[in-house]
Amino acid sequence: MSVTQILRNDRAYTLHELREAMKKSDWRAIDSNLTSAEKLQLRATSKRRAVAEYELGMKVIIANSALPYKTPAAPLPKTGVLADSWLLEGDTLCFNDARDQAGDIILMLRLALQAFRLERGQYPAQLKELTPTYLKSIPADPFSNMPLHYKKTGQTYLLWSIGPDGKDDKGQPIPYRTKPRNIPGIPQAPPSLMPDSKGDYVAGKNR
Repeated sequence: MSVTQILRNDRAYTLHELREAMKKSDWRAIDSNLTSAEKLQLRATSKRRAVAEYELGMKVIIANSALPYKTPAAPLPKTGVLADSWLLEGDTLCFNDARDQAGDIILMLRLALQAFRLERGQYPAQLKELTPTYLKSIPADPFSNMPLHYKKTGQTYLLWSIGPDGKDDKGQPIPYRTKPRNIPGIPQAPPSLMPDSKGDYVAGKNR
């Protein structure tokens, strides 16, 4: 399921929950985490306005989620405290989706590359040689909507996505944020991707 569809489903569910909550006389107290100032602001907000602000905010978030990753998005409209407390973090969902897609695509390509090498004795010079025998088509990098980068290096290869920073670092992997602990007998996990990571998402080097 796409992020856009997830957001649409969440909007429908949230609107239902919001309208049910508003049937109660104390509907303005449905969010206990509001500050005193926010509660004062909420008292001046009608039910219709609160719902309209939420719907407007979600409309922009859903539209932005359909754009390619890192595409300049429309700014969120100014909404009241109630709508703010119900709106989802669209950017976080889009990053998680792009990261998961990139991981799946890299794994699929690694398996196809391995099958190619087992049958032909070497890795291909270009990814397009994998089609149509091993893959119907070469999937795009979800972080750029462009082809993934591949370079054959002797008897092995380098395969990478440009990662969340949107910059091709020529296969330089995303580094550890902090020096990893060296625990005897336990292999170190590769560095993880974060929304502000710098470097490329390199097969076998990142996760």
